[in-house]
Amino acid sequence: MATGAARGLVIDRSVEDVWEYMTDISNMPLWEDSAAVWKQTSAGPLGVGTSIESSIRALGRTVRFDLRVTEFEPNRAFSVEAVAGRTRGTTVSYVLAPVDERTTRLSRVTIAQFHGILKVLQPIAGPITARTGQLEARNLKRLMESES
Repeated sequence: MATGAARGLVIDRSVEDVWEYMTDISNMPLWEDSAAVWKQTSAGPLGVGTSIESSIRALGRTVRFDLRVTEFEPNRAFSVEAVAGRTRGTTVSYVLAPVDERTTRLSRVTIAQFHGILKVLQPIAGPITARTGQLEARNLKRLMESES
């Protein structure tokens, strides 16, 4: 298991605005680093237990991830876990904290677990996921602050 924690990044928007934007699945491909396609596969509003399918094109193939929301605390925390495949057990968590009424600190923590042939990636997963978290936070900051 490898953990990658991105340093928090301050976004010049309220916690409520950041939360609303980042938990709208239709916005995820805009700020999430892999440009994945996201689709909710369970009925009802987004919350703990919601199923999500995420897929990316890599090396001419489509790679699909089946995810489940494991934490959903409005304006504070959102986490998903891979529930199948060679990355099952991997969790990605986003934590929001108000700096003041108009700014938000966003942090991301990934706990990566690889199975099968992907286990060879385990030693480098921490730094890669920390870098990915910073890229996502910067993307979200750029998008959110350009809307102000």
